[in-house]
Amino acid sequence: MIRAVGLLSDAPSLGNVLDPLRVSGFVLVRCATQPIRMSVAACGYIRGGDPGRGSLPGVDSRSKGDPMAVERSSSARWQGNLKDGNGQVTVGRGAYTGSYTFASRWESGDGTNPEELIAAAHAACYSMALSNGLAGDGHTPDSISTEATVTLDGAQITKIHLVCHGQVPGIDDETFEKYAQDAKSNCPVSKLLTGADEITLDATLER
Repeated sequence: MIRAVGLLSDAPSLGNVLDPLRVSGFVLVRCATQPIRMSVAACGYIRGGDPGRGSLPGVDSRSKGDPMAVERSSSARWQGNLKDGNGQVTVGRGAYTGSYTFASRWESGDGTNPEELIAAAHAACYSMALSNGLAGDGHTPDSISTEATVTLDGAQITKIHLVCHGQVPGIDDETFEKYAQDAKSNCPVSKLLTGADEITLDATLER
């Protein structure tokens, strides 16, 4: 079992690693001679699901294909076989570019990995969603800090754990917990990742 924050164990059996990548019911191409472009670059192995469609206060929810809908993309290029090859991932228009390898994903090699990228996306999205929910009801936070830990067990993402610390004037712990849990259920990335076995949260209101 491997967690994106760096807890490592023996490399998994590779029997299922080359299966098509699945994210919330969509099957993505697994191998190509050209760079693969997708909304989530170098995504992990997540069992399919059917996330609900919803909206955040103050943010329009538009159907797929609407010319006003927002699209974001990142890219990844892999060269060679799985064990000895290497890849490079680019976030957006070059906000971040980094290498990734078998060793950086399942061992202790340098570079990033898909789980860290998923964790970063989830932490960022959750922090924004929680801030938005609080501010929408008149509780504008001073800060929301979130760390996401993604667990990779073999070739399966099984768990995502969020640890959140918020500085929000004028509310108590119970109220903060309510908003925190609501954001966990309704932030767009949480909804996308419903194929994971478990998404958990520890939320702390700081004084």
